[in-house]
Amino acid sequence: LGLEPCSKTSGAYCKARSKLSEKVIRRLVSDLADGCEDELPAHWLWHKRHVKSADGSTVSMPDTEENQEAYPQQASQQEGLGFPIARIMVLFSLATGMVTDMAMSRYTGKETGEAALMRELLDRLEPNDILLSDRILCSYFMIALLLSGERDFVARLHQTRKVDFKRAKRLAKGDHLVTWKRPKRPKWMDQETYEQVPETLTVRLLEIKVNEPGFRTESLQVVSTLTDAEQYPKDDIAQLYRQRWLAELDLRALKVSLGMDVLRCKTPEMVRKEIWVCLLAYNLIRKAMLQAAKKAKVSPRDLSF
Repeated sequence: LGLEPCSKTSGAYCKARSKLSEKVIRRLVSDLADGCEDELPAHWLWHKRHVKSADGSTVSMPDTEENQEAYPQQASQQEGLGFPIARIMVLFSLATGMVTDMAMSRYTGKETGEAALMRELLDRLEPNDILLSDRILCSYFMIALLLSGERDFVARLHQTRKVDFKRAKRLAKGDHLVTWKRPKRPKWMDQETYEQVPETLTVRLLEIKVNEPGFRTESLQVVSTLTDAEQYPKDDIAQLYRQRWLAELDLRALKVSLGMDVLRCKTPEMVRKEIWVCLLAYNLIRKAMLQAAKKAKVSPRDLSF
């Protein structure tokens, strides 16, 4: 073609990559997921409602001074014997498997836990959405914040919360309504917000049996704000909670199939860009899967990533 040969070094590529806007890449990830979510067939939804599943994980990166300062290695590791590590919280669409948003922080420190990162993502949930999560997010204030935005919640009961069934209202076998009282104000919440939180919450507590071939039957306690037993039968909520495991598989696709487990960039800014570009590639693959699923008239969850 009469063109100059490509350079043997990666300098031009690195300069071009550094010019990419993290904000733009993040917007592309969210817009792509939102656009596909808006076009979903009704039978792909749960009770005609959109469900978002949240799960947390970690990623490591090259051991540079810049990365260590922004995302220090674990305190249990001796200096020079560990790699910088960051915590991420990813919000997936249950129906499409696409990433709708992601929050990132240091692995340890003030406001770096999964619940704190999830609070950063609450605005990405629309009214009438349902948040599906593991018990790490099952707290009084998380539920209150969700309800204030007309969103619902389904999660496993946190291991530290004890339930007095003598004061619970029985709806059916293994299905009760319980009332929780507002705890003391947490340090991360200001007094004005705390005063707006209701003094009590009525939630639904369900006992769900999980039967896996080859394993002992496990009994789980699941909390939900879907308190109407006629509109949302116990078995339907049980089926919904069993799909929470899909978030684990989606994270595996990101970290293993797309190689996001161990990052390559040597500065925090480029590390964040690397993650967002990976999420964008992931969503583009998911969009191709949606198109294939519609053509084959199957659920996109029936297709392997």
